[in-house]
Amino acid sequence: MRTGIQVKFGFVVNQLQIAGPLVGTGHARRVTGYDNLWEVRVKEGTILQRFFFGFGPNGLIAVACVVPKTSRRLGPRALKNAELKVAEFLAVLDDRERRSR
Repeated sequence: MRTGIQVKFGFVVNQLQIAGPLVGTGHARRVTGYDNLWEVRVKEGTILQRFFFGFGPNGLIAVACVVPKTSRRLGPRALKNAELKVAEFLAVLDDRERRSR
C-alpha cells in the first residue's frame, strides 16, 4: 500500500477516534444492511482503496480489510466476511479484558 494512502487513512482514523461515526459522509459511511460495518474510501492519484472497519468500546476502531476499488459494488460475501472479522476481533478484545480483571 502506498505511503500517501496510509497517511490519509491515518488522518481519517484520528478524526474517527475524536468524533466517532459523527465525522460524516465526507470521511466514513455505514454500510447499509450491517450493524457495525463502516467504510472509508481513500484516494491518491488514480488509486482508490476501501477500508472496512467497525467501532468497539472506548473509541476502538477494528479494521477488517482493505480492498482496492475496482468495481462499483463489492459482493455480499466480502462484506459479510468483513463484518465477521470485526465481530471476532472485538470479541477477542472483550475476552482479554474480562480475563485481566
